[in-house]
Amino acid sequence: MKKNVDFLTYFLGLITGALLMTLALIALDSTYEDGQIDAINGIIKYELVKQPDNTTSWRYIKEK
Repeated sequence: MKKNVDFLTYFLGLITGALLMTLALIALDSTYEDGQIDAINGIIKYELVKQPDNTTSWRYIKEK
């Protein structure tokens, strides 16, 4: 009986640790920044502008 309780405690601790680690990684490593989400949803608009030296950059389009 003691071995079963020890195994169950170890297994539950392992699962809890893995779950907490996964949640922490999700919370700390967000894929999108707030501005990117707004741009995707159409709240903020950008356009790609070619510079005189042939490089490109994003320019913010002001809302009306």
